[in-house]
This record gives sequence, C-alpha cells and structure tokens, in this order.
Amino acid sequence: MAKKKQVKDFEVEVKTNKVKAKVKKEGKTLDAVIDTPNVDVSLTKTEDKQEFILDSKKLDVTVIKENDVITSTVETDSKLLQKISKWLVYKMSKNFNKKK
Repeated sequence: MAKKKQVKDFEVEVKTNKVKAKVKKEGKTLDAVIDTPNVDVSLTKTEDKQEFILDSKKLDVTVIKENDVITSTVETDSKLLQKISKWLVYKMSKNFNKKK
C-alpha cells in the first residue's frame, strides 16, 4: 500500500486585479479564503471544528461541523438558489464526514 506524503506547513497568498486568495496550513489546521467582488468563500478546518462560509449578494451559506454535529444556515430569496444551496450544504456535509 502506498504511503501518504506528509504535507508541511505553508502559506500562500495570490492577488490579481479582482481576486484575492489566501491559504495557510499549520499542523492540522487549514484556513482558505477566496475574495472576489461578488462572492467571498472561506474554509476553516481544525481538529475539532470545520467551517465553510459562502457569502454573496443574493446567497449566504454557512456549514459548521463541531463535535460531530453539523449545522447549516442558508439565506436567500430565490427558489433556484435555495435548491443550489441545499445541494452545496449536502456536499459540504458529506465532505466533513469523510474519514481520513
């Protein structure tokens, strides 16, 4: 069986005219933030908490897993965006429950 390579700590920041992305890994903690003019996405993972936040003009989605309990909130006025956000919450919850 192939051994997994250990990823060392790192920090990366990339900026363009309209997009800013920053990823930082220290030990078992991961922080990723992507900022655009219309959408901000944040992903934070620690040993006991995982958090995903999508913030835009028409849609706000938050998925948090803490102590094996997943909570999610969705704020939007559009029925189509509600369906999309339900799918996004499902995928993030599934991702948070993966065993390593």
